[in-house]
Amino acid sequence: MTCGTPSLSKALRRQLSRVADRSAADWRLLLSVVGLLVRVRLGLTFTSLKTVQGWLEREAAATASATSPQRLARTVRTGARLVPGASCLTQALTYQALLHRSGVASTIKLGVRRQGSGLAAHAWVVIDGRVALGGTAAVRREFAQIVQFGPIAR
Repeated sequence: MTCGTPSLSKALRRQLSRVADRSAADWRLLLSVVGLLVRVRLGLTFTSLKTVQGWLEREAAATASATSPQRLARTVRTGARLVPGASCLTQALTYQALLHRSGVASTIKLGVRRQGSGLAAHAWVVIDGRVALGGTAAVRREFAQIVQFGPIAR
């Protein structure tokens, strides 16, 4: 995947410098998101995408949240900087599960592009036809979409 994350120590220093700016609710949400990112990351490492999606469907159906999509996206991006190897697919799956908890339908799109002698892949999340997580329109135009995953089933 082409969506790298900064080193943990750099991200951690940046986050620690903002400690005073976060409310208790922000911290609870961030810790919850980081926990989900870690579980998704480990799931993608040790099982299959299909297994992780099934697990997220079952978990999302059992929980509810009223957090805005914009706040969730910011928190997923922040949390991903704290989880080594949290690829764009890890972030997209996590974000989609969180959106589902908030009652927001979304689609994950996966695309590829040529990179040297191989291929690079990227994942992004779309809500109502607009990209909510996963980069700018210019970045996404570089990737040919190959598959999409619709809303998590109820």
